[in-house]
Amino acid sequence: MMRQAKVQSKLLEVPDTVDISPDLTIESQAGSVKYGHYYVETSNGKSNGSTVRVMPYAKSTTSTTQAMDVSLSASSSWSINSSITGKWKDAVTASPGSSWTKTYSASITVRLSVAPRKTGWVESTPSMQYSIGCVERKFWDRTHRKWIILSAKSVTAYSPLQITASFGGKTFKSPDGTYIFKEKNN
Repeated sequence: MMRQAKVQSKLLEVPDTVDISPDLTIESQAGSVKYGHYYVETSNGKSNGSTVRVMPYAKSTTSTTQAMDVSLSASSSWSINSSITGKWKDAVTASPGSSWTKTYSASITVRLSVAPRKTGWVESTPSMQYSIGCVERKFWDRTHRKWIILSAKSVTAYSPLQITASFGGKTFKSPDGTYIFKEKNN
């Protein structure tokens, strides 16, 4: 589901007469006001993360197909620009409609059939939800009845999705994505 967000068409400049003290309390003719951090999302959707191997290599050295029990372990984590920290980051995670999570992971033992003289493994490409936008540090100027934007930072955040999956005859909760069994010659 795509969420639409209203975005200001331009940033308002801070008037020369505004003095920002270290605690960022701003004095105006209408009294003091505190600034706030606000996240404005401009787009969101789903994308794929990086593909990783999620199990040790299973190597068959015989001339017959071998059934092997292997441990499959997948994990997908939430991420945001490294420059977005503190109150800037809090504005994104607290934004209405956001459903950010830290990590989804799964670990399961499955039985794989590895062809003669082949090495097999499973790779995973996680599905992620993303949000692109801007965190603005701004305040409402009661005298001029408009938002004054003090500064802004671009944001790109990713959060994993979770599904109930079946693999190797077992059902479990797992990070959403593509899981592919691969083989190569020894």
